[in-house]
Amino acid sequence: MVNKQLIPMKNNPPKIAMISLGCPKNNVDSEFLLGKLYQRGFDMVQHPLEADAVIINTCGFIEPAVKETRDNIKETLALKKTKPDLRIIVMGCYVSKGTEKWEKTYPELDGIFPLGSHDRIVKRLQECFSFNQGMAPTLSCGEHARPVATTLSHFAYLKIAEGCNRHCTFCTIPSIRGRTISKSIEDLTAESSYLAQRGVKELILIAQDTTSYGIDRYRKPALLDLLKKLVRISGIQWIRLLYAYPEHIENELLNFILDEPKMVHYLDMPIQHSHEKILKQMGRSGTASCYKSVFTALRSADKNFCLRTTVMTGFPGETRKEFDHLLNFIKKIKFDRLGAFKYVREKGTSSYLLSGQLDKKEMEKRREILMLEQQKIHFVKNASWVGKKIKTLVDVVKKEGFYQGRTFRDAPDIDAMIDIKSLKKLYPGWIGEVEITSSQEYDLEGRV
Repeated sequence: MVNKQLIPMKNNPPKIAMISLGCPKNNVDSEFLLGKLYQRGFDMVQHPLEADAVIINTCGFIEPAVKETRDNIKETLALKKTKPDLRIIVMGCYVSKGTEKWEKTYPELDGIFPLGSHDRIVKRLQECFSFNQGMAPTLSCGEHARPVATTLSHFAYLKIAEGCNRHCTFCTIPSIRGRTISKSIEDLTAESSYLAQRGVKELILIAQDTTSYGIDRYRKPALLDLLKKLVRISGIQWIRLLYAYPEHIENELLNFILDEPKMVHYLDMPIQHSHEKILKQMGRSGTASCYKSVFTALRSADKNFCLRTTVMTGFPGETRKEFDHLLNFIKKIKFDRLGAFKYVREKGTSSYLLSGQLDKKEMEKRREILMLEQQKIHFVKNASWVGKKIKTLVDVVKKEGFYQGRTFRDAPDIDAMIDIKSLKKLYPGWIGEVEITSSQEYDLEGRV
């Protein structure tokens, strides 16, 4: 999506389509690259069939993501049968992983670029089309500008740091993206101000570990300092935190989240497990008692505070005893949102060499048990909202009088939705109270 008000008239510029795979951090990378291309006169389209060039921003986190990357490359290359002049560029995490013999496997590609190659990609595309309009003065929005959106225009991800200093034994991210490099508070404030001017109402902070933000740059955790700046930006109404570590949420930060009106009462804290032995083998620093104390504090201050987590089952050496510990922990905490994933054995990780690798069928069986338990919890919590009002953001207009959106308890793409009826005309980005009229298995229905 492009803010049409910013687009100047251009004479048949090359058209670029972006396929951005993987996590929201990739979305942010894609937006910065598309912004550079846009400011140099390239046009943007949504579908590869409409494009002169397709950029595939790859994910290489685990094998299912790698398969998705390969499938997308093959499908896009197949378009060259009907569009032989189509240029195809591959970039991002999977390229940086260095496990693919790219030139040999995909000789038809027009460019293969690892992370941090935006300027080289721009230059390559300029060469492909002999197109070099230069930076139009009206489009010189600064290095923090993101004039092209890959999400709905009223929300945006803000990547506050790159890389990771942690050593989780199942994770490849540090080897792909390197050590943590936090952006400065000044740069992030400037970027957020630009996003607000673009029409963004909800700002979603992301990093591999948002609670470790700033330690490398300021020699102390600086997430709270950053948030105090961001809440002052006019136009931003919701600020949501993803990928926080419970063991690093200090009381001052917790109180700020609870007291500041712009901070959504929602935290995504991926604990991965609850049993001490498994957490230690995973290379995680948290404990069940630490997690419980943070969750209890949040729920004590606001009984409707939304807690989201992800857990992993089937980690090498996980016995039925340790699995039951995780299951009982989920029953006790009653997370509002939870994703359960099977362990994936990745070459290059420490856990790859561990003994006690579980059978895939057993891992899937355990995952299903966790999700069925979470389903029960979710149904009860959903039903408890019927007859109450809840702060909601409209995402799309389905037709006159009918809308779809998200409550404050729902992050885009990963959580639930709410269908809304309203005699009052609403619009994407509208935020207000919705009365819940019924609850479905996962979603809600309501009216204004």
